[in-house]
Amino acid sequence: MVANLTADEFIELLEAATERRSWAYVGMPVWAVPYMLVLQRDFPPQRSKDPKRRQFLRRLYFRFWFHYEPMTLDTLWIQPADTVLMRATYDLPDGKRTPSEDDITADPRTFAVSDRLLAEADPAANLPLRLVGKIEAALQRLQTRL
Repeated sequence: MVANLTADEFIELLEAATERRSWAYVGMPVWAVPYMLVLQRDFPPQRSKDPKRRQFLRRLYFRFWFHYEPMTLDTLWIQPADTVLMRATYDLPDGKRTPSEDDITADPRTFAVSDRLLAEADPAANLPLRLVGKIEAALQRLQTRL
């Protein structure tokens, strides 16, 4: 859902969820965690940290939200609403920290919310051990704040 998400950004999402007490939602299933995490903050463009290569790793600014479509009372039990996650992408002009609606690049993309997201994840996409260690250390640190 988030192109080129770095380990540092992932840790920032975990920290934001901890600060907002998002882990305290009663009955939140494990499969919902990725959706909850992307709602914690926006994702600005990111450039390569290599000074020789000033290319973008993520050129667009991402913002997520849940789409809500009000229903009439008659359809509430006949046709329950499907939950949809939306992602807008913005082209952030130089010198600007957050986008305005004038900066949107296209119609928002939709992601069907599914309990299959984690089950269908690619387990072969192994992280380097140094990243695993970094994330595990952050998780242990955050666990003490719960």
